[in-house]
Amino acid sequence: MKKGDVVTIVSMMGEIVGRLTGEDDLTVTVSNPRLFVPAREGSAGGFAPGVCMTGKQDLDGVTVNRAVILCVVPCHHDIEAGWVEATSGIVL
Repeated sequence: MKKGDVVTIVSMMGEIVGRLTGEDDLTVTVSNPRLFVPAREGSAGGFAPGVCMTGKQDLDGVTVNRAVILCVVPCHHDIEAGWVEATSGIVL
């Protein structure tokens, strides 16, 4: 993965989707982060307007400590399209 890729951070708090902007030995930083919220079986999930229930919405970016990250993977194409729509209003 490289800067600019849309990634999923699988963390202990849930799955965060965002555009990779940086990483180092201790942290991973993404822009336009959104927490993926799964739906009931048989229906699509969606995105929370931020990364937590009580935090500011529509953040420009978030830095996540690697101590709470299980893995960072390239985002699934369909989820990436939903993230683009949720963060920009553009429907792919």
